[in-house]
Amino acid sequence: MSVFWLVLSLAAAGANWFAVRRNNKLRAYITKPAVILVLIVWTITASGWRGDMLWFGFALVFSLAGDILLMLPPRWFVGGLLGFLCAHICYLVGFNSSANPIPQDTFLYFAPVGLISFFIGKRINQALPPASLGKLRYLILIYSVVVGLMFYSALNTLLRPDWQNTAALMASAGAASFLVSDVLLAYDRFIQPLQNARLIVRITYHLGQITLAAAALAHFNFL
Repeated sequence: MSVFWLVLSLAAAGANWFAVRRNNKLRAYITKPAVILVLIVWTITASGWRGDMLWFGFALVFSLAGDILLMLPPRWFVGGLLGFLCAHICYLVGFNSSANPIPQDTFLYFAPVGLISFFIGKRINQALPPASLGKLRYLILIYSVVVGLMFYSALNTLLRPDWQNTAALMASAGAASFLVSDVLLAYDRFIQPLQNARLIVRITYHLGQITLAAAALAHFNFL
C-alpha cells in the first residue's frame, strides 16, 4: 500500500512539473495541492497520525494551506508564508519530540547551518523594498531561523540512536530539498529572477515533502 501512495504522490508531482514547464496555469493550480493531499491521505492511512506522527501530519496540513494561499493574488503572500512557517515549526517539533540527548558531534554542522540561515535571511531583507520595513522583514527573519533549525534537527537524526539510518538519510535529504526550494523561491522573488526558477522550486519542494513524509513513516514503523 505504501508503494501505491508513493507512486501516486510522485505522479501528481510529475504532472505539476509538466504543467509548470508548459505554463499551463489551470493544471498547475490543480496538481500543486494534489501532491500534499495525497501525502496527507497516505500518512493518515498508514499511521492514523498516532503519537508524534501527528506533528508531521500537521506540517502537511499547514503546507497545503501555504500552497493554496501562494496561488492566490500577491496580497495573500504573507498568509502563505505564515502557513509554511507553521509547517516548518511542526516539522521542528516532530524531529525533536523524543527526549534523546543532543549528540556530541552536532557542532560539526550546527555552525554552518546557522551561518547559512543568517546570511540568507540578511540578504533577502536587504533586497526588500523600503515599503517592506515592517512586519514582512521580521517575518522573513523568523522564517529563516525556523527553517535553519528544522534543517539542523533533520541532520541531527543522522547521529541519534533512535533514528534508523534509512529514515535519517531520508529526513536529511528531504529537509535539504525543502530548504533549497525556499531559498530559490526567496532569491527569485526578492533578489534576482532566475531562469526556470518556478520549475526548480516545485521539483525541490515536492521531493522534499515526499521524502520527509516517507522518513517520518519509516521512523515510526508505519512504512
